[in-house]
Amino acid sequence: MKKILACIFMVLGHIGLFYEDRLPSLVSLALKVMGSLALPLFAYIFALGFLKTRNAGNYFLRLVGCALVTQAILFLFLPLSGLTLFFVPLNAVFTMICAFGLLYE
Repeated sequence: MKKILACIFMVLGHIGLFYEDRLPSLVSLALKVMGSLALPLFAYIFALGFLKTRNAGNYFLRLVGCALVTQAILFLFLPLSGLTLFFVPLNAVFTMICAFGLLYE
């Protein structure tokens, strides 16, 4: 349920960001504020998964795989919006990989 809620918040934040010029400023701000709740929820879910996993190596490999797949999707579709490949940012899953390094003892 938490993952679904985090995904909903993320989609609302992206809607507020993408349609910022077409929505009233208060609605756009409210959507972006709701979207900012997504990352803490995803981080909480990540930390729970890290604590409950039996094999940290497999968890790390799945996290890296997810990061690479989502980054490939960004490399494919962001240039369609006018960005060059040089300006495609790293996605937030790479932040989770850094957090994994901090959590791993």
